[in-house]
Amino acid sequence: MPGRRTPSPQRYLLVARIAPVAVERLYLETSVWNFLLVEDAPERRAATERFFQILPARRWEIAISELVIDEITATRDENRRIGLLAIIHRAVSDHSKVAASNPACVR
Repeated sequence: MPGRRTPSPQRYLLVARIAPVAVERLYLETSVWNFLLVEDAPERRAATERFFQILPARRWEIAISELVIDEITATRDENRRIGLLAIIHRAVSDHSKVAASNPACVR
C-alpha cells in the first residue's frame, strides 16, 4: 500500500525495552526443598507440592544460595541427596537463574 511503512524490528525492540516485565525473585531455603520429600509431615509436603505446581504460572525467579547446596550435599542419605539436587536442578532450569555456583544444580 502506498504511503504505509512497515515498522522496523528496531522499533519493536524499543517497545520491549520501554515496557519490561516485572519479575519477582524468591529465595528458597533448604527446608522448602526438603518438604518435597518429607514423609512425617504430609500436610507440609502437600502444601509445598502445590506451591511448585503453581510456580510455572507465576513470574517468579527462583534464587538459592551456596549454603542451600552445601546443606543438601551434606545430607547423609544418598537417595535423598540425589533426589533433592535433581529437584533443584529441574526447578531452576525451568523457572529461574541460580545464585549458586555449584555444578550440581547449575543449568
